[in-house]
Amino acid sequence: MIRAFVVISISGAIALAAPAFAATTTAQDVAMPGSRNAAVIKALWMNQPGWLSVQASGQVDYTPDEVHLTLGVEGEASTASAAAAGIATRANAVIAALKNLGISAADITTTGFNLYYRQPAQNVSAAYVASESVNLKTSVDKAGTAIDTGIRAGANQSYGLTFDTSRRDALYQQAVERAVKNARDLAQAAATAAGVKLGSVTSINVGNQAAPQPVMPLFRAAAAVAAPAPPPVEPGTGTISADVTVTYLVTH
Repeated sequence: MIRAFVVISISGAIALAAPAFAATTTAQDVAMPGSRNAAVIKALWMNQPGWLSVQASGQVDYTPDEVHLTLGVEGEASTASAAAAGIATRANAVIAALKNLGISAADITTTGFNLYYRQPAQNVSAAYVASESVNLKTSVDKAGTAIDTGIRAGANQSYGLTFDTSRRDALYQQAVERAVKNARDLAQAAATAAGVKLGSVTSINVGNQAAPQPVMPLFRAAAAVAAPAPPPVEPGTGTISADVTVTYLVTH
């Protein structure tokens, strides 16, 4: 959403005009049309620069070339140590399989470990349940194979998938440039409509860059079984947005 507003400040003009006011000047005198004081304020106001502030946005579309996804393993045993050991073995197998696929160790991160005791209930036996999750980054063309490889190695959980680009910083700068240009165009339109002249920029405020959002919901596999084929992963098109607030001087 793009918004613009103009505020003309005359506080400085009033302060400069103070010596011209008689000691008996009242608020009614100042406000009264045609009065000497009203004429002074109007003359000073017409020569006093004001400012115009514009909020605008810019967008850049891109084709993702990176994928961030999380795989997990979950299991249970009659003792805490057995549950933890079983999960450690399977998690290590998943990590080893991902590395064998060519994913760098720097792009594989353990992001969580959980162990709890499950109370017995109807049709559910008591057990210690352990889980561990691993986040990885890979190229889009390897994403489906990475999921399939992780499942074959023992993963039975996934916590979603996020597309991204290796050129995010450069593309964000392009979005900022477009936002500033849009702000200039909108400011010029607002100034023309208001009957004022657009001057130089006095300030630019750039909003924070938004992080990429997950595009695939959580799913949990019932067991660590091999998929018939790597799942298709289509990146589509992503958008990087930038928001700016630009303030200009305006004159009459």
